[in-house]
Amino acid sequence: MISIPQPFPATADRQPPPEVHQRLVNPWVGAIPTGLSIITALVVGFVLVPPKPALDFVQHAGYYVIALGCVAWVIAVARMLKSARHVPTRGRADLALIGASLAAALLWQVNMPHGFKVLLDELVVSATAMSMHFDREIFVPLKIHVVDGHSVVLDGIVDKRPSFFAFLLSLLHGLTGYRTANVFVLNAAISAVLLYLAGRFGRRLGGQDCAGLLVVVLLGGLPLLGLNATSGNFEALNLLMICACMLAAHRFLARPDAIIQDVLVLGAVLLAQTRYESVLFVAPVGAVVLWGWWKLRRPIWSWGLFAAPLLLILVPLQSKVFAMNANGYWQLTNGLEKPFMLKFFTENLGHAILALFVLDGRQMGSPMLSLAGVVCTVFVFVFLLRRPRQLASCPGALVLAGFGLVVAANFGLVLCYHWGQLDDFVAMRLALPLMLFFALAAAFACGRWIRRAEIWIPVLALPVAWTLLAGVPMAANSMSTESFLSYQETKWQRRFVREKRDEHALFAMASPIVALNERKAGLSTEALAERAGQMAWHLEQRSYQDVYVFQRLSFDATSEQWVADERNRLGPEFMLETIEERRFKPAFKMRLSRLLAVDLNRQLPRPSDWQAKFPQFLLPSPENDVGPEERYTHEYLSMLP
Repeated sequence: MISIPQPFPATADRQPPPEVHQRLVNPWVGAIPTGLSIITALVVGFVLVPPKPALDFVQHAGYYVIALGCVAWVIAVARMLKSARHVPTRGRADLALIGASLAAALLWQVNMPHGFKVLLDELVVSATAMSMHFDREIFVPLKIHVVDGHSVVLDGIVDKRPSFFAFLLSLLHGLTGYRTANVFVLNAAISAVLLYLAGRFGRRLGGQDCAGLLVVVLLGGLPLLGLNATSGNFEALNLLMICACMLAAHRFLARPDAIIQDVLVLGAVLLAQTRYESVLFVAPVGAVVLWGWWKLRRPIWSWGLFAAPLLLILVPLQSKVFAMNANGYWQLTNGLEKPFMLKFFTENLGHAILALFVLDGRQMGSPMLSLAGVVCTVFVFVFLLRRPRQLASCPGALVLAGFGLVVAANFGLVLCYHWGQLDDFVAMRLALPLMLFFALAAAFACGRWIRRAEIWIPVLALPVAWTLLAGVPMAANSMSTESFLSYQETKWQRRFVREKRDEHALFAMASPIVALNERKAGLSTEALAERAGQMAWHLEQRSYQDVYVFQRLSFDATSEQWVADERNRLGPEFMLETIEERRFKPAFKMRLSRLLAVDLNRQLPRPSDWQAKFPQFLLPSPENDVGPEERYTHEYLSMLP
């Protein structure tokens, strides 16, 4: 239990510290500024700002809000590390954790392919990081032309995804130069730190050094985590921030003060800006803060607590951006009207069991971790029910229970989600927080079950054997990744674009972000189909050395012809020369062509009700007294497809 400091009389040789004296005089003095901060964030975020200004704020000011939050958290962590009260202990156990974490992270990096594995998600995050690096904006370019050596963005969106990972990636670009492969370097580093922090918290939960190693070897044998550690998404960062917040929450409950409270609440701010649903972790963090205050019988007011609500302002504002195109962002199919419905629960539960417990080469789970997690989760639940009075002296159990409730709620939402089939390659990453909880629950349970040191040897050897005999071969085989169509076509497109990096070329494809991330000119095939006249003009002007077109083709059994789908279809006026075709499945292939000419005489008439899906880029009319060069420049820019 934490002893509560009592007031003492001031004497000439014993004066209370100024901060203690202030708190004894008026322990609620900080309630007014903190309350105003919370009210301001809520009113501005949810009430006062309309959707369009919210979008503009997120785009132009979001970078600086995230930067302030990151800097504030780094300062709070630095103060914690300099404090004698909270400085982390270091010893052989830490060296063992570091070694095990690096070894597991290295196994992933050498055995799994690196690449953008979930097409739009990862490419959009990298495109956002590119804009944050070059323009300090949260923005995803969708059409870029190169004019006089400068990239001119003609179309784009403010993305729905939280941007903390993109911000870190933009920092790495700033330190090492812009490279699309930086995202894989960042995730490699994040995955190693994640394993170490998870091991440290597991050691605190189990009360033994080997409990921390158990967490590392269990997570190290999870191919799903390796899949995301070698990709371009933010899943590993999300788990890292969860572990960081749990460690801070544990320390706060053990020794509550303003220093560790700042680390906790500011860490929660960054966690809320890592994944959509991670904002829910603000609830257990708030509960931990209130519990610590109750133990001290007084509140703790700190600069981090005051700043946290204001730094969370992007969450409600970005939710308004999401609401502006909710149907498109939810990717509803088959006539669905809602993304979450109870009717999906039963079917998705079956898919979840398959993903967590079946080993067939395509699933990336760990049956060993899943089985151990279920058994140990039951133990944690029973422990919490049978010993409620001991929870005050067991901060690890409180933190695990609080964060575990959010993990369970998120998992329940996934099971009610229309795209919540965890055995699907795109959706399986949604199981990662649950797998992290399983590993931590195993550390908590085994730390109380195992009392003899020699028993830890087979307990640790079993997951190590699983990793080497099953996890690593599964990762090296990469059947799930290599059979995923979007990964294969993106890898092929990216390789070709990089080969043409020194060529002044324009790339048209269904998702042009592949080319845009390489700082090359690009637009969607749909936009090109609407801009036949403009493209014909620029071909005559030799604006680009070459125009390359990627098209997806499917085999139509009725006509026995290869047909481009709607997003990849060009009219007969576009004269294409096939360069290469790549078949990814028996009835699916991709064609790479060079655009030779645009014959407007062959253009088919459009329906009377036709409307352009991609409005033309408009420039203000030039002044009457401008010269012929300025008029040509205006025409050149106006005719960009």
